[in-house]
Amino acid sequence: MDPKGTIVPVKLNFASQGKNDGNSSYLTYLVQNDSPLPVFVLVNLTATKYLVDKVPMIQNKLQLEPGDKQLFNVQLEGAAVAKP
Repeated sequence: MDPKGTIVPVKLNFASQGKNDGNSSYLTYLVQNDSPLPVFVLVNLTATKYLVDKVPMIQNKLQLEPGDKQLFNVQLEGAAVAKP
């Protein structure tokens, strides 16, 4: 909602990419606020402390002002594993 209490649609863009070279995994996360108001992003994932420290929107609120874009690149030793 805006300061007057009017509901404003939010447009938030996410992109992610993962690569593995056999020894390391490379993860890229992009989040962009295409809304006219600030938004907070919280991704509720189980992750290692290292990943949480490198990608603050995992398990912690990340504030994005209108038009803000954040790019996070992480290198991990070994294969990254995603589970449902």
